[in-house]
Formats: sequence, C-alpha cells, structure tokens
Amino acid sequence: MKSLSPAPAHWRGKNASLFKKTTANGYLSGAENFARTQYHQLAIEQLKNDPVALEALGAPPLKVHNIRLMDKSNRVDMARAQLKIPVSGTKSAGYLHTNSVRDLSLNCWHLQEVTLQLRDGQNIPVYHSCVESTNTQEG
Repeated sequence: MKSLSPAPAHWRGKNASLFKKTTANGYLSGAENFARTQYHQLAIEQLKNDPVALEALGAPPLKVHNIRLMDKSNRVDMARAQLKIPVSGTKSAGYLHTNSVRDLSLNCWHLQEVTLQLRDGQNIPVYHSCVESTNTQEG
C-alpha cells in the first residue's frame, strides 16, 4: 500500500480537516475531500447548467478532475474559497476558476464568480453573483 506524504505546510492548520482518515482505504487526499465541499459542488453545478461552457468543452461527458493541492490558486480560509478546478470534455479541457464567500450567520457558502478558462485561453463566464454578501467575515 502506497503511503501518502504529509500535508504541505501551507495546508496544515486551518485546512488540516481536509486530510481525514477513512475506514475503507486509509486517507483520502485533500483533493478528493475538496470535491465534497459545498463551494466545489456549487461551482460544478453551475458549470453543468451552462450550455455554452459545456458545448465548448464537448460535454457531456464532463470530467471533473482533482484540484492540484500545491497550486497557489487554490486558497480556502474561514471566510473565502478560491479554487482552480481542472475539467475536460471530448473537445477541450481547462480550469473552472471559482470564488465563494461564507455566510457566517447561516454557515453556508455562496458563489461569487465562476469562469471557465479553456486551454486555448478563451474565458467563458459561467456565473457572477449580483448580490453582495453582508454576513461574511472579512479577512
């Protein structure tokens, strides 16, 4: 059985809960745990509902790949989440750039912006919030 290396230094502390032990197969990677978060799932849901972005990727089928934990574009703290999620279809691939804020009063995440960046450099806006969140913690 391959052992996993410890979490990178910048992922320890606040993000340590992303490295949780499972009973079936040892440790899930932090990337696999990200896919379970509300801010990740909300962004993927927006992509799946955007016909222009799906057409550009050649989806369905849509493949959502694990984020790269060492990529400094992926940042999460108590109030904000910024992710760069690799995605692909049959025509193209790229990254889904997402920004979310946490509503502390309701303990839930709200998308602020989602943009698909294709490997050819084309950017496709997927979602942009027109509502400012007033109950978020400032960082």
